[in-house]
Amino acid sequence: MDAAPLKQIVESTPWLMALLQVVRDAGPAHAYIAAGAIRDTVWGHLTGRPLSEPWADVDVVYFDPREQEGDSRHHESRLRVRAPTVRWEVTNQAWVHMWKQTGGSRTHRPHSSVLEGLQTWPETATAVGVRLGNAGELFVIAPFGLGDLFDLVVRYNPLRASIAVYEERIAAKCWAQRWPELRIVPGRAG
Repeated sequence: MDAAPLKQIVESTPWLMALLQVVRDAGPAHAYIAAGAIRDTVWGHLTGRPLSEPWADVDVVYFDPREQEGDSRHHESRLRVRAPTVRWEVTNQAWVHMWKQTGGSRTHRPHSSVLEGLQTWPETATAVGVRLGNAGELFVIAPFGLGDLFDLVVRYNPLRASIAVYEERIAAKCWAQRWPELRIVPGRAG
């Protein structure tokens, strides 16, 4: 699927465009806003329930193997100065493999890029990121494409998370209640 429809939705969402500018100007180099901020924006638009602000935290992902584990907190601090009401969660995908293997996560080799990091996210529709370039252009990264996101499908990605983690996320995020139009594919049917 072409990224043009996603770009149109993002461009028509003032709060998201403002946050993309904050990330471009004060965040890590070549960082993307990803996960729920993008997914929820699209689902809200497609179901006629657009969001006037982020529903939860705003995930910012980037890749910099030169940084030390934990340096992303400095990026979060800079973003909080620029947008203090936003709950920022900044993650360097170069260090994700070092996280303790808890909660049903599987061991994974170190990532070599943001794209490779997104390939391990628990759901395909969540593995989408958008970045604002210096000239105002939008860059989209979506290792599984945009089909599930635009078709309102929640599908299990077995690369890192267990089925139990996938099912816990579905329940905790209350997606079916917020968007009854979703088609949630059971983990075993992936």
